[in-house]
Amino acid sequence: MKKYIFTQLTLILVSLFSFSQDCKYKTNEIDKFEKVEKVLTEQVKVVYPTWSGTFVFFSLGRVSEEYYLNMGFISNKKCCFNSKNNELLLMSNKDSIYRLKRINDEIICNGNDICSVLYDISKETLLKLKNDTIKSMRIYTSDSYIDVDMINGNTNKERAKNYFKNTIDCIIKKTE
Repeated sequence: MKKYIFTQLTLILVSLFSFSQDCKYKTNEIDKFEKVEKVLTEQVKVVYPTWSGTFVFFSLGRVSEEYYLNMGFISNKKCCFNSKNNELLLMSNKDSIYRLKRINDEIICNGNDICSVLYDISKETLLKLKNDTIKSMRIYTSDSYIDVDMINGNTNKERAKNYFKNTIDCIIKKTE
């Protein structure tokens, strides 16, 4: 009987630790002035340079109840991202299309030539993405679009296709 209990306890502990979330945060705080929770995960590089010289990074964020995708990039084509109507399309392995709209017209650039664009993403969309694998991404620009094959392209394949599965639990509000 002791052996049975020990075996069951071991299996439970192993399963708990094997599914534990490895969340790495850039920001995880309650704003002292606005009294709202602000969460932003560390950036993860999902696309390596192609002929266009573009790197793409993802991070997920939340301010209170509002969720967003921060798409960072290093590109010699920075100006082409500067369209206020551009959007980001994600295609899953089930051919579902997730359409994300830009939050504002601003492109935020830091001193390291990494620029970022924020896309609005609903909690419902996040929960759907958690159960999906992303196979392709289309970034609309001012003059055209850029398609990225997340499975066979020049990507960090596991991070790219499973980014949402692995990161969503880090930002979903725990009290909901």
